[in-house]
Amino acid sequence: MQLSGKPYNYQMDALLLTPTFTFHIEVKNYTGTLWFDDPFDQMIRTNEETEEGFRNPIHQVVRHREKLLPLIPGPLASCIVINRSSTILKSLNAKKRNTDIPIIHRHNLLHHFKALEEQFSSAPVFRKKNERRRYVSSLN
Repeated sequence: MQLSGKPYNYQMDALLLTPTFTFHIEVKNYTGTLWFDDPFDQMIRTNEETEEGFRNPIHQVVRHREKLLPLIPGPLASCIVINRSSTILKSLNAKKRNTDIPIIHRHNLLHHFKALEEQFSSAPVFRKKNERRRYVSSLN
């Protein structure tokens, strides 16, 4: 999905509309070991003997959320999915990450989605299929 914005356009990997919440998924195809360094706000990848720095992917998701929130009804959940199950995820900080955007492997996606369904099960955002269809049409 692509949204227009200033100064850039925003492309999102997946946006899933459910009756009770909207689920935004960003997929990353990194290999090796990913280190998340919160104080310096970066991600470091080590692959064999190579070390590379990247922007923290959480910032991309935060930007997307800022664009989506005014457009969607109801709650918005987001996550970053690491596509390769062989990729190792580590944190350079002993403290828990200070974000509500989880970084998970793809094999945990269904479990994460089911937990979100349970969390947001109380009030449907879209009561009828036609409401959801009209909403999706309005995004284009």
